[in-house]
Amino acid sequence: MSIKESVYMEKLRDELDQQSVPEDQLYSSVMKGYMRAKAERKIRVKQSRKVSVVLIAAVALLLVLLSLSDQTLRPVQLLQKVPGLEWVWKNDSLQGMELNISESSAYQRVDKSQTVDGMTFTIDGIIVDQTTIALDYHLALPSDSVGLGGDTFLFTVDDKFVVTEQSWGNFQENGNGKKVDDTYVAIVRDPIDMDAKELNVSYSVTLNAKNYAFTLPIEIEKVADVTKYATKKTSFELDGQSFSVKRVVVHPGITSIEIEEDKNNTYKVLRFLDLRLEDSNGHQSLPVKNGIISTDAENGNKVYYVQSNILNESEELSLKLNRVEALPKDKAFITIDTEKKTLQNPMEDGMLSLGKVTPTEIEVIYYMDSVSSNLLGNVEDANGKAIPTSYSESSDGREMIKLDTSNYENPLRISLISYPNEMEKAIRIPLKLE
Repeated sequence: MSIKESVYMEKLRDELDQQSVPEDQLYSSVMKGYMRAKAERKIRVKQSRKVSVVLIAAVALLLVLLSLSDQTLRPVQLLQKVPGLEWVWKNDSLQGMELNISESSAYQRVDKSQTVDGMTFTIDGIIVDQTTIALDYHLALPSDSVGLGGDTFLFTVDDKFVVTEQSWGNFQENGNGKKVDDTYVAIVRDPIDMDAKELNVSYSVTLNAKNYAFTLPIEIEKVADVTKYATKKTSFELDGQSFSVKRVVVHPGITSIEIEEDKNNTYKVLRFLDLRLEDSNGHQSLPVKNGIISTDAENGNKVYYVQSNILNESEELSLKLNRVEALPKDKAFITIDTEKKTLQNPMEDGMLSLGKVTPTEIEVIYYMDSVSSNLLGNVEDANGKAIPTSYSESSDGREMIKLDTSNYENPLRISLISYPNEMEKAIRIPLKLE
């Protein structure tokens, strides 16, 4: 729902408030509408499947033709060049590609291994700069492999720990389940000492309820450059709301984009669903599929991440925004009293309700066709004190968040980090480069 649609719905709601309808008649009408919408959706799904078969064949032919003219593009980038196939980018199952840092000129082959109790840990290659560590690795597992998980990386330089701000990886089993391939990226808090020639990589993982620990020293032969773009403030408007691109920094494999929202905005952005960078050749960055897509900066701004697949040297760089989730600031959170077990500010569209509520657990039920992200974010009590949470689970139309303490003042305020309410405008912003 766009902002204009939201305004219209509020006006319509005010008009309906002036009218009265018998409760049994209202319930009957709602159920009839629901059942009809459900039936029509099944018909649309069947029709779309028939159309998809034809479209897939057409896309395959177009990919072949386009690949002949531009050998440097990947399949998703080729799709971006096909007129009329913008919808492909909106399909969650097609968004993004796995990180491939080996294509970077700063990539250093390593091929070092260590074996512990039948498991072999191998670092295939690495990229290091002052702000980022990115590495390819794989695991060869014992024959009785069951219950793989709980992996952790630690890095040291000159016996000093490298503190990481954010990190992510893919961690997918490959083939018969006896091998795992992954690309791991860590953005560090303080600049790494580039005079040091050796980086120690410690890795631990759990298998069959047993912990395996590895340590490999890596001699750093190449130091990657960090390319900064758009250090000049670039302002833009989206659906009546004001924003600024503060800076763009190209890390190995990952590019960070810092965006500032105007304090006078009436809407709060929850997610940029389709955010891309485009270079002077028309090539577009890929989204991050296997990892964190945004973090909070210390100054309150948001930092968004895309892959650095196109961002080498370019005289022009543009930011493209096609889909943005946003809510009015006074509706971008829910307030729950765990003692009274009440939702104090229910959403007007009725998409959220309360499930199980205890002093340390809150279950929220949502009535949406599909949700590609968790809905619930940070938790604060009535005094503004942050309440730590140990996990948040989402499945089958329910999301559960567990509180690490019951020592707080009701009601609790939980921020929404996703909600199906989109701004209607799509824009392209030329960035001011250094």
